[in-house]
Amino acid sequence: MYPRKAKQLIYGAGFIAVFGGILALIIYFLFLKPAPTCFDNIQNQNETGVDCGGVCAISCEQKYAQPLVVNFVKKIKDGGNKVILLAEVKNPNFDYASDDFVYSFNAYDISGNKIQSITGRSFIYAGETKNLFEVIDADKNEISEDLTFLQYDWKSKDSFKNPDVEIKSSQVNINAAGSVYPLTVTGVVKNNDFIKVSKVILSAFVYDSTGTLAGVSKTELENFNPTDERNFTIIFPTDIDTSLINQNATKVYVNAIR
Repeated sequence: MYPRKAKQLIYGAGFIAVFGGILALIIYFLFLKPAPTCFDNIQNQNETGVDCGGVCAISCEQKYAQPLVVNFVKKIKDGGNKVILLAEVKNPNFDYASDDFVYSFNAYDISGNKIQSITGRSFIYAGETKNLFEVIDADKNEISEDLTFLQYDWKSKDSFKNPDVEIKSSQVNINAAGSVYPLTVTGVVKNNDFIKVSKVILSAFVYDSTGTLAGVSKTELENFNPTDERNFTIIFPTDIDTSLINQNATKVYVNAIR
């Protein structure tokens, strides 16, 4: 009889242990388990990522996207009392793009005090490197400059794609002395995409005989239907020294947004 009782006790203890474990789990999940939040490092609720998207206030793009990188900022003399501040910026994110970001070019005096600032807006695609430039008043006390970013609106790369727009042709035109515009860059741009493009930005970089950047300018065209081709003209300042321009070294870039 003893072995039989021992078995009954063992089975009974095992049953109690299992039942107790189940009961403990029920109590935990009903009464003790913390409610899901956007700060628990778990992808729960209807989040699209860990603590982001869905019911969470922050999107996964805003949470995980890395800030833009400034490769360089430099000044280009634009004749008269104007200076172009030119920056090359890179999007280090290959999964995220920004359909709208705010930037500020800043100039400083010898003491590090900000003496000039100009703000602009732009967009950038996933993994893209692009140029930004603005014209400011020249100042003899201005000795340094930088570019800062004030705001980003991040999107997934699939929801903000680069449209297929290309420059079909371009040429540099050095016009006769006394012309209203002594230097222009003209050409043809085409929308190869299957959807409408809301804006096309065309930028021209002209260089002198030594390969030094001598001037930058741009123009914008709007509302391109699929397969549209349009002529464009990029105008340079009237006091640019056209005798220094190497026409064969000019570069024209296109940047478009749907």
